[in-house]
This record gives sequence, C-alpha cells and structure tokens, in this order.
Amino acid sequence: MWLLWWIRAIFLHVSSHIYQMDTGVLNCFFGGNMNQIMKKEVVGEIYNGDRLTFVPHRLLQLGEDKIAVISENSSGWCVTNIEDYLQIKDFFSKGKVVFDNSFGDKRTDFVQSLWRSDLLEKNGTCLSQLIQPFPSVLLVLKITGNCNFNCSYCYDYSDARVGTIIPIDKVKETISYVLSQNRGLNIVMHGGEPLLHFPLIKEIVEFTVKAAGTTKRTNFFIQTNGSLFSKEVVAFLDKYNFFVGLSLDGMTEKSNACRAVKSGATCLEIFNKNIKEYGKFLRRRAGIVCTLSQRNLEEFPNFVLWLQDLGIGGITISPLVPAGKGAQTTSDLISSDEYIKLLDVLINMIKTKEIERISVESINKFVSSLVGLQANDLCHSNPCGAGGDFLAIDSKGNYRACDCVYHDYFLLDNKTTCIFNTRSKLLNRREYMKNHACVNCAIFGLCGGGCIAEAITNTGVAEALPEKSCKVKKFFYRTLLKEYAFDKERPLFAYYSRLAGVKSRLNEKAVV
Repeated sequence: MWLLWWIRAIFLHVSSHIYQMDTGVLNCFFGGNMNQIMKKEVVGEIYNGDRLTFVPHRLLQLGEDKIAVISENSSGWCVTNIEDYLQIKDFFSKGKVVFDNSFGDKRTDFVQSLWRSDLLEKNGTCLSQLIQPFPSVLLVLKITGNCNFNCSYCYDYSDARVGTIIPIDKVKETISYVLSQNRGLNIVMHGGEPLLHFPLIKEIVEFTVKAAGTTKRTNFFIQTNGSLFSKEVVAFLDKYNFFVGLSLDGMTEKSNACRAVKSGATCLEIFNKNIKEYGKFLRRRAGIVCTLSQRNLEEFPNFVLWLQDLGIGGITISPLVPAGKGAQTTSDLISSDEYIKLLDVLINMIKTKEIERISVESINKFVSSLVGLQANDLCHSNPCGAGGDFLAIDSKGNYRACDCVYHDYFLLDNKTTCIFNTRSKLLNRREYMKNHACVNCAIFGLCGGGCIAEAITNTGVAEALPEKSCKVKKFFYRTLLKEYAFDKERPLFAYYSRLAGVKSRLNEKAVV
C-alpha cells in the first residue's frame, strides 16, 4: 500500500518480458539483463523429453475477437485472438505434451514463447518459480513512533507507540540473520519521523555495511517529512546511496492542510526550503509520496506537472485509508470512482506527453507487474509479499509481516528464526480468495486476491474483498491489456520503459 517508487528502482536491472499472440504471430518483448540473472538454457530452451502442460488460466475479453489469457497462479499472460487460443487449447488438450525433435522450428518457437510467457509448466515447474530477480527481503524499520508533524490522517499513529524507539539489539540480530539467509537486504528507515533519531540510523547503516561485507548487496531507503535535513544528514544519506521518499500532498497550503506541523514552518515551506538548499541531492535521490484526499484531488494533475518542472523523478499516490488517525477523517476519503477518474486523467496526460519526465509510480507499478515474470512491487505480487519478501519491525520491537495496518493478523513470532512463519496463513488466504470472492475474476493471477491490509482496515476480516483496490486493478489491467492489443504505439508501456531505463527489442515468433 505505502511502498515507495524508489524501492522498485533497485529492481530495474531485472529483465522484463511481455508476450502477445496476435493474428498468428507471437511477439516477445525483452528488456534488461536477462542472461545476467539466469542461465540462458533455463530461460530459452525446451529439451527433448521435457513434459509440457498448459497452466490453469483465465480469460479476459478485450473487445473485437481479442482476449487476454492470464495464468491463474502467476503473472504470466498473453494477448491473442479466440481462434489462436482454441488452437493452443486443442494442442494441449490431452494434458502433458512431451517435446521432441518432430515439433519443427515453428512449433518449437511457439512452445518456447509460451514457456517464456509463464503459461507453460515444464516438468511440473513454471519459469517464474525458477528465478529470484531481486534480494528476497525488504526490511522496514519503524525507528520511532514519535513525529514532529501532526498529520490528521496518519495511519501509523498510536498513543502506545509515540514514545517508543526501536530496540537496536533486535535490529542488529535481525539484519545478521537475514543476511545469513539471503544474498542481499533492502532496509527502509520509517517512523514516525525516523530522522528524530539520526545517530541510531547511522549505527544501523554502519552495522549493516560491515555485516554485509563484499559478498552481500544492501540498499537503504528513508521515508521522511524532510524537516530535519541538514548538511550532515544529507551528506550521510548521499554517502550511503539512500533513496529518499519525501511526504508532500500538493503545491498549495490548502492541499497540505492535513499535514499539520507541531511548530515552525509548514510542510510546503519546508519542501521549498529543501529544494533551494539541497535541490541537486533531491533531484538525484528523492521521490514524492502523496496522500490523496478530497483536499488535493482536484489539484493533483497540476501538482505532478509542478514536480516535473522542479526536476523531481517520481511520485507515488497513496489514497487516504481509514486507519490510525485516518479513521477519524472519513469525510476526506476519496471513492474508487474518483480515484479511477483521476488515473484516467493522468493516463491521458501521459499519452499527450504532458507528463513525460516524472514517473507516476501508481501507474508504472501496474505496467511493471505485466512486463516482469515476478512483480517488482511487493504489494502487487501474487501472492502478497508480506511475510515473505517483506518484513517490518515496529518501534516496540515486534516483528510484523506488513506495516500497512497494526493488526494481530500480521504479528509474527518474536523469535528471529521464526520471523516468516505466517506465510502459510497468507497463502491459505490466497487459495480461499481464488475459490470464493475471486472465483470469477479474470485478473486473479495478476492480483492474488488483493491487499489484505485494505480488507482488514475496511471490514476487520482478512478474507473480505478489498473493494477499492479491486475496482482500480480491474480498470488498470483492462486498460493496459487493451492498449497492448489494439494500440501499436503502446504509450503507457513506452512511458514505463523510458523512465525505468529498460532497453527492449521486439522479436517475432511464429505460432502454430
């Protein structure tokens, strides 16, 4: 829900692949450094004797005779016409197909393209199950429950956490354990306001770098209101290549009315001061995280253009949620229809190239989940990344599978070696959603049942349908897949590719 645009930036070296079956041709779109991530023979080769099965899938009608074929259990997909789909289905109608030299070049290309689209199982395994495109743990450290702002919608606020500071011994123990089990670690300094305890952040970073040595990859992020920036702080963040998320809701005081400070300059005044004093640093390392409410909904498109003119690289939209203090600000909530209307406006601005140099990550994360075999955004993975790729330590020292809502559903065993023991709960929830609330949804493989935190926030029940994000996802994936099927320019894919730095080429593959 809150994951920031810059968290995904470190994953952009991972190759992206899109596949389309269209009028008898299967087009393959590759980007990045695929062969640096996995061996060529694993990705691109089907060998004699391999047993091939068409995966369970669902169909999304796109118009005319075009459909999207979407894997039920992963983000694998293709766009095809009904006649070609029926040929594919007939080809695999007897279940397992054993590959041999009699297939011929065209049929071999066809089979390998389906394999690369994650729509085939080879000897019982899909391609997405064979790759690990990024370090497997994103560790969010809730440095403190305290903050020098008094935001009326703060989802994180609790009287019980205001005076708490994350226990450093627990942090070091966790970092050591995760590094011993994984090839890398991404750490987010969060809060409250984490820079209230800058010496503690320094200690954590220096410990992590030493523990990682030269064999483990580490990346650091910080979510901050920016009010405590100084030359010392900025120099430290720059030295350790921090990605910085700055909280800001608009370019006017009215749009930032919910982001009240306890004393001193306003949120907007602080941002303008930081741009003036640390502009070069922020343009290289910072993105904006905006809480969307009725206060800034109308202004938002112009806000994006304003940030683009300032040279800011990205912005993430986080619709206000009724959690924490936000439970008392329901009049400021926006509806799913209002959010979709805004997204439609932003999409049109991208198509007309008004928005060109700033990444609207709330759009690009949907494109990202289509162009990769595994979603780069852990909140858009299938299943949810909580408790698997994602772990949080709150300011009281508790392990949590997700930080989006403080609910016992996400509490983990406090033993370090057992920190991922709720994964089975999340997987069971996914299976329940697949067979109940989401049983007739074509995009289930791209969604996995939606955001558990949103379901709990709105209903108190994890197995409930997160209606707002559900409606938004249906809008987005249909929009993107229709663009891919009918628009040769594919402006949203091109926008993502350009801003993500993905170099791609389109190769045609014959379909039987």
